[in-house]
Amino acid sequence: MISSLQTGERASAFHDGSTAQQFLFARQLAAYHLASEFLGSADTVYDLASGTGYGTFHLAQCDRTVVGVDCSAQAIAESRRQWQRANLSFVQQDVTELPVPARSNAAVCSFQTIEHIQDDSAFVSVLARLAGTSGVCLVSTPNRKLRLRDGQKPWNRFHVREYDAETLEELLRQSFHDVRIMGIQALPQWEEYERQRIQQARFIADLDPLRLRHRIPVGVSAGVRSLIQIVQRTCKQPTVAVSETEISPDDFFLTDDCRRCMDLFAVCRSAKFAAGDA
Repeated sequence: MISSLQTGERASAFHDGSTAQQFLFARQLAAYHLASEFLGSADTVYDLASGTGYGTFHLAQCDRTVVGVDCSAQAIAESRRQWQRANLSFVQQDVTELPVPARSNAAVCSFQTIEHIQDDSAFVSVLARLAGTSGVCLVSTPNRKLRLRDGQKPWNRFHVREYDAETLEELLRQSFHDVRIMGIQALPQWEEYERQRIQQARFIADLDPLRLRHRIPVGVSAGVRSLIQIVQRTCKQPTVAVSETEISPDDFFLTDDCRRCMDLFAVCRSAKFAAGDA
């Protein structure tokens, strides 16, 4: 189900130091920082599509059992090598095959994942079974309202679809009784950086209304890729300058403004079916 996440979009704590990579890493790690206040009494925390494991390691700074799950053997191997704690483990597995305890009291985190999933309803049902009736499920995903025009398809080639607050809540309520949608926003300079980045992406998408660039295989020749990069360089680049220490997860915060936020952040409780149900 989540094999499509092997896309090269993964952030890493060991990035190249560029503004774009610093921004991506801090933005994705921020969700893990914000998750801490919602974990409650859960005895186990699952991080689904855990990637290179930096966020999973943050969740493990407690006495709970924390399990990172990812379909990529490479990502799991890197996670096991870089992040080690007695209460932390990493499993290479499709999330649909995870064994669910008979009485689950888990916290389930799924950050920047659901937009990649073909069958999102089935994926949410898996989240609900893992969380159980007394656990919590936390979901983050890019905010369609900020990124896309009405009716526009995602310009990110790896996104199946993107959500606004209303469509995300409708989806999650298929499997949870209690759903609260909030937003993740950033300090003004990063809000402006994201605005410029989106403007650039929209410009490139407008140059290619037939989305031909999305049909080029990831492993295509370097020559074709170079042509695409030339077009990208002609676009106005985001101009916010940073140093290694100037952006951090603390620059991001929760807001009730789900229209202007960068990412949606959902807190789901009271699964509609018991853990382990078929």
